[in-house]
Amino acid sequence: MARTKFQLEDMHRIKAALDLQWTADGRYAFYVLQKTDLKQEKNLTDLWQLDLVSGQERPLTSSGNNRLPRLSPDATKLAFLSTRQDHGSRIYILDLTAGGEARCLPTVEAVEDFIWTPDGQSIVYTAAVFPFDEDWTPYAGAPAKDGIRLKEATKLAASGEKDKREKSEINSVKVITRFHYRMDGVGYYGQARTHHFMIPAQLNTTGDAKPTARQLTFGDWDHPLGRISPCGRWLCVSGCHCQDPEIEHRDDLWLYPISGGEPVLLYRAVGPSKVLSWSPDGRFIAFAGHNNTWFVSSRTDVNLLPVASFLQQLAAGSTPEALTCQNVLNLTAEYDRPYGAGGGPEPRLAGGRTSMWRQNEFCFMLGDQGAGTLYHSIEGHTECLWRQEQCSLLSFAVSDLGFLLLITSPDQLAEWFWLRQGELRQVTHHNDALMAEREFAHWQARSFVSAEDGQPLQGWLYYPAQFDQSKKYPLFHLVHGGPHGVYGPAFEIAAQYFAAQGYFVLLINPRGSTTFGEEFSRAIDQNWGDRDYADLLSGLDDALATGFIDPDLCFMHGWSYGGYMACWLATQTKRYKAICGGAVVSSLALDYGLADNTMANEYEYGGQPWQGKDSQLIKSSPLTYAEQVETPLLLLHGESDLRCGITNSEVFYQALKRLGKEVVMVRYPGEYHGFKRPLHQLDRYERIFAWFEYYKNKKK
Repeated sequence: MARTKFQLEDMHRIKAALDLQWTADGRYAFYVLQKTDLKQEKNLTDLWQLDLVSGQERPLTSSGNNRLPRLSPDATKLAFLSTRQDHGSRIYILDLTAGGEARCLPTVEAVEDFIWTPDGQSIVYTAAVFPFDEDWTPYAGAPAKDGIRLKEATKLAASGEKDKREKSEINSVKVITRFHYRMDGVGYYGQARTHHFMIPAQLNTTGDAKPTARQLTFGDWDHPLGRISPCGRWLCVSGCHCQDPEIEHRDDLWLYPISGGEPVLLYRAVGPSKVLSWSPDGRFIAFAGHNNTWFVSSRTDVNLLPVASFLQQLAAGSTPEALTCQNVLNLTAEYDRPYGAGGGPEPRLAGGRTSMWRQNEFCFMLGDQGAGTLYHSIEGHTECLWRQEQCSLLSFAVSDLGFLLLITSPDQLAEWFWLRQGELRQVTHHNDALMAEREFAHWQARSFVSAEDGQPLQGWLYYPAQFDQSKKYPLFHLVHGGPHGVYGPAFEIAAQYFAAQGYFVLLINPRGSTTFGEEFSRAIDQNWGDRDYADLLSGLDDALATGFIDPDLCFMHGWSYGGYMACWLATQTKRYKAICGGAVVSSLALDYGLADNTMANEYEYGGQPWQGKDSQLIKSSPLTYAEQVETPLLLLHGESDLRCGITNSEVFYQALKRLGKEVVMVRYPGEYHGFKRPLHQLDRYERIFAWFEYYKNKKK
């Protein structure tokens, strides 16, 4: 059967095998399979088992709301989170030896994340809870009993039970006292803080007896999920014990006794730190972090913290001095590449493991020139384990029998492959049918230099379907978000769709993109719209130099930072026939108060809005140059966006309308920064395509 071109509806036929757990003997793997149900208008997630010997894959759950599979240390049980019956996320445990239905652990709070204790007898989980004493009041001069009201509201929200929330008569007025009080995709925090609890992992109970949870961490600060020492005595968590951690932009490492007691400061950090894992022998803690020199533009390194002597002093009854960066072994400094994956699929397909121990070997991922690669370190010696041209690693797992790698490329949907003794074999096949039906775009990597200063740059050019070199084609220029995002050798839905519709598609990594070194990443800090603007137009010139593109039919779209750049390009150049900006930033000063990442913006934008009319925030804002816009502009925005608030689109739309420019604004109800509803995901690309097609066919 002849293959046909990629359709927009195919984006919801794509299945993603994520968050894979592999048994130590290499026989079985367990993972989450994510797929879209258009009738229910949501993504469904269920657990699957893969037998690496027979190759058989089978589902373990079918309700469509299961995630975070976690194997017990002896691999006889599989715990996972599920939101069955609208009761909020709860932990379920499936006995892999006896079979039967999964049993729910009776936690009071909705669970955010969890891990097994090393002995497999208990589970430590995180939940958002009310952190204050009974006599707490939200602020001086608050109404009487306001603290009690907010405490009850926090408990109700923390339970995650939909029915109780809908029937509640509690006054839901929000009281804001924190600097960082909301998060895109989450909403308003209220008074809740994330803390750790431990509960026995009992599958069977006698009579009315049920396991009860015990809180391990406390205080008016957050502790995202930590890691337990191999001996089972200590919980290591990251967090900043201060009034406004987000302003300091740092996270220390703390040790909490599992048996209960006061925390001990283990590592005094100078920047953000995230606990990854303990070494199996308990001598090291692996963590990811950076030194905050360039704020969010700083490269995140992989570090080992020697803790054996520290733990010995604690066991002897003394409290040792906290370790500092002088005690840290940086495994990745010489590579100048950030920890984590490189360019990958859209966020809805993201998820998985990016570091893991195997005996005394620590394995981890680095992003390198847009691609995810695999490294390992043994006794402090670091080297590359796996990289491959023109494809990208998204996640991995290890066992005694090798590596399982989640791999994608521009014309290959992500699947898991078994790397064993140098040979790579595909082991999941959830997208084989779609791959067999569709023809995907021919593409090529592009290398060029910026016309401004000769900076070497990288991009990707996708060729239109049924390409004929005797013809001229329109160009769809797609700009990534961030600005510390990146395009890599990975499957891109928008690129495949527009190529199938007869467009060349251009993806460029301008300065500000990650995985090209720290200096490259911070090159546009406090000066957006300068070097990055020049880099993007240099990439456009490089694409036009092929001779196959009509220079009068160039179109541009970007989301988030790409949306900023859409507005900026509309004010600075006439080279695009039409532009579409999504989740835009039009005024840097305005966005200071709209965004959930205020401190990052304060640094990246180059100042604070009260600094005056000559500030960088005014100079780098598209709104400042609204009168110069001559290109038709379509603005798309989620009404609940907390990263780049919709007021950015509103104020730019009003300005352009007042000036008599060609502009349309489209608002998506209930959507945050990244769209979740399949209906809206389809509408977004249909609308962009229709906008560009109209101006493509419009006579000059």
